[in-house]
Amino acid sequence: MSVSTTLGDFFRVRKEKGEAGLPTLSVTMNDGLVDRADLDRKMETNLAPEEHLRVREGDIAYNMMRMWQGAFGRAEKDGIVSPAYVVVEPREKIDSRFAAHWFKSARMIHLFWAYSYGLTEDRLRLYADDFCQIPASPPLLTEQRRIAGILDTWDRAIAQSDALIDAKRRLHFGLSQSIYAPAINEDGNLGIDWEPCSMSELAEVVGGGTPSTANPAFWAGDIPWCTPTDLADLPTRYISATERMITAEGLKASSANLLPSQSIVLCSRASVGECAINTLPMSTNQGFQSLIPHRSDDTLFLYYMIRALKRRLLRISAGSTFQEFSRTELRGLEVAAPPPDKRTAIGAALAKLDDEIDILRACSKRLKEQKRSLMQSHLGGDARGVQEAAE
Repeated sequence: MSVSTTLGDFFRVRKEKGEAGLPTLSVTMNDGLVDRADLDRKMETNLAPEEHLRVREGDIAYNMMRMWQGAFGRAEKDGIVSPAYVVVEPREKIDSRFAAHWFKSARMIHLFWAYSYGLTEDRLRLYADDFCQIPASPPLLTEQRRIAGILDTWDRAIAQSDALIDAKRRLHFGLSQSIYAPAINEDGNLGIDWEPCSMSELAEVVGGGTPSTANPAFWAGDIPWCTPTDLADLPTRYISATERMITAEGLKASSANLLPSQSIVLCSRASVGECAINTLPMSTNQGFQSLIPHRSDDTLFLYYMIRALKRRLLRISAGSTFQEFSRTELRGLEVAAPPPDKRTAIGAALAKLDDEIDILRACSKRLKEQKRSLMQSHLGGDARGVQEAAE
């Protein structure tokens, strides 16, 4: 017969005072417990080390106000943490590496929320005593270690994949800034083969428009109609679908234009500089000044040029009541470009690097999906099945 147990049977609350010389650690939502000095947002404290809490390797520290959202971390080394945190030390029958995965499961997140107290959700707190009262039945220690080993393996693979993506993205950004320097810097230093030109010499600049929303005949047609929202979080450089569609009648009755495929849809307000290559004929709203390349092989070259020029586009937008650049300003924008064959080569080289990043992103996504599946199969039922089978 199984015995009812709680987290207090597997963890004891550590209230040990901090001491000088230990690193100050902070709980983050996504990265667990990290050195405070490594955070992008620097956080200063006036508290002396002994006013902090001591955390030892293998302990779990959590943010009382955010534990129900998964704000906790396992200490990989000794340190000190804010006295506003709770530090729990694993007892003999729990593996803290297992617990670090277990506490991210949907079942445990729900329990952390259910045992938190507060008048409103943004004030919920999971106090140490309530943490210890949460019902929990982890599997036997040997099974915990096996599960932790499996999930740790996936975490390492995900971390390696994400590190490769970050490295490739930095390489791509550095190459783009270097290649397009003659167009970005405006200092007259054009380099070999680059000649000054205006954007209108490279592409036709085309605006957009919105058909009357009062006329149903203008909407729910077969022509994609792009808005800045459609460019948010695109997984690649291409856009193939939009949330809303218009009819040929709506296109004709508005200032919207039909862009041929392989144009560059370019936000001219709100998300200034955001862009994508449309894979099929498409229209846009008035928040765009899009580019139709004069030369079809220039699409990739111009797409990466626009990305490299984003700061310049923001500068020419700054003088308006709200950020926006006009068709006239974009057409007259002074840039520079090399001969056609070199433009083709530049676009192809940067696209190849982008393709490699896309493959890595897909790999990372698969790994994360596989880990979620593993967590569901091993932790989805609060891990009671293994425990009860053993009893």
